[in-house]
Amino acid sequence: MKGVSQRLGLRELSIMGVGSMVGGGIFTVLGMAVEVAGPAIPIALFLGGVLAAFTGYSYVCLALRFRNDPGLSYLSLAFPRQPLVGIIAGWNVVLAYTGTLALYAFTFGAYSAELLHHAQNSQLRKVLSVVILLLFIIFYLRNANPRSRSYGLLTGVKFLLLWILILKGFSSVSATRFEVAPANGYSSILMASAIIFIVYEGFQHLTRAAAETSNLHFNLPRAIYLSIGIVTLVYVLLAIVAIGSVDVPQLIAAKEYAVALAMEPALGEAGRVVVSLVAIMASTSAIHVTLLQTSGIVADMADERKMPKVLALKSWQGLPWLATSILAGLAVILIVVGKLELIVVFSSLTFLLVAIAVSIANLRLHDKTGADLRIVSSGLCAQIIACLALLWYLLENDLGSLYRIGFVYALLWVTVIFHYFSQKLRRKNQRSKQERH
Repeated sequence: MKGVSQRLGLRELSIMGVGSMVGGGIFTVLGMAVEVAGPAIPIALFLGGVLAAFTGYSYVCLALRFRNDPGLSYLSLAFPRQPLVGIIAGWNVVLAYTGTLALYAFTFGAYSAELLHHAQNSQLRKVLSVVILLLFIIFYLRNANPRSRSYGLLTGVKFLLLWILILKGFSSVSATRFEVAPANGYSSILMASAIIFIVYEGFQHLTRAAAETSNLHFNLPRAIYLSIGIVTLVYVLLAIVAIGSVDVPQLIAAKEYAVALAMEPALGEAGRVVVSLVAIMASTSAIHVTLLQTSGIVADMADERKMPKVLALKSWQGLPWLATSILAGLAVILIVVGKLELIVVFSSLTFLLVAIAVSIANLRLHDKTGADLRIVSSGLCAQIIACLALLWYLLENDLGSLYRIGFVYALLWVTVIFHYFSQKLRRKNQRSKQERH
C-alpha cells in the first residue's frame, strides 16, 4: 500500500485476525465436538487455543524475519536442498484453505436454511452453500479488500452480537450440568481439541500483511496473540453457555445447530434467529477473506512455477480470477460429496500438518529467527500429539473418512511430484537446446 495512512496498525490487524478466525466454523463444529468431549468441551476449546498460540509463535518468528507466508517459502528456506518439501507444503496450505472454504459455505447454507425454517432439508442446505460460493466468484472482484471499512464494520457487528448472546446466555447456565470428569475419558478432551482446531484458523492471514504493517515488530506479534486470546475466550464462554444451558444429549442431537439450541433457554426463538444471523455474517466474511488470501497464494506459487502457470491468470484489476474459481469449485465438490464430519476432520488435520511444517521450519531456522527452542519444541510436540489424536479418533470412529482423506493426500502428492519433475525435465530440455544453439 502507498502512503503511511494506509499502513496497518494494531487495531486493523486485530480486526482482521478476529474477523478471520470467527468464521462461522464454531457454530457448526460445536455439536460434533460435544459428542466427543461431552461437558469437558470448554477445556478442549481452551487447549485448542493453546495449540493455536504455539503455532502463532512460529508464524510470528518467521514473519518478523522473512516477511512472507510461512506456509510456503519458509519450508524452502529451511530445506534449501530439497525444494520439493517447500512445494508440497505450499500445496498442502491450499488444500487446507479449500477445506475451510467448504466449512464456511456449509455454515452459511445450514443457518440460511434455519432462517427459512427448513433446517432439516439437506438438499436445500447444499444448494445454499453452493450458491454463496458462486456469488462470491461473480461479485468478489468488485471489492476484494478484507481491510475495507465494510469488512471492519461487519466484524464489529458480528462480534458485538456474539458477546450479547454469551452474556444473555449465562442467565440460563446451571452448574449441575457440568461433570467433573468427561463421559468418554480424558483422552476424548485431546481428541476434541484436535477436531476443533479448524475454528482457530485465520490468524495466519496476518503474516501476509507483514510488508504493509507499521511498526512490524510491535504490532504483528501483539495482533496475532491478541486475536488468538480474544477468540479463545469467546469460544470457551460460548461452550460454557451451551453445556450449562442444555443437556449434552440434546446438543449432540442438534449437531450443527447446537449453538442455536443453546440460546433458546435464555432468549427463546429470538436466540435462534440472532445466532443464525451471526453465523451467516461470520461465514460470509470468512469466505471473502479465505478466497482472497488463498487465490493470492495460488497465483504466487504459479508465478514461481510451483503450480501450473495458467493459475496465475489475472483479471484487468490484477486479481487471480482463475485460481479463485478453481478453489471455489473444489470447495463445492467437497460440500456435495462430503458430510460435515468429513469436512471438519479433513480441514483440522490438514491445518495441523501445516502447523507442524511451520514449527519445523522455525526450528531449523531458529538461528535466524531468534526463536526460543523450548517454545518451538513444546509447540511441535503438542501439534504432533494433536495430529496423532485426530488420526486415532478417525481410526476408532470413522475409518471411511480416514480412507477418503488418505486418498486425497495421495492424489495431491502424486500430482505435486509429477508437476515438479515435469517442470524440472522441461527446464533441462530447454538448457540442452540453448547449449546446442
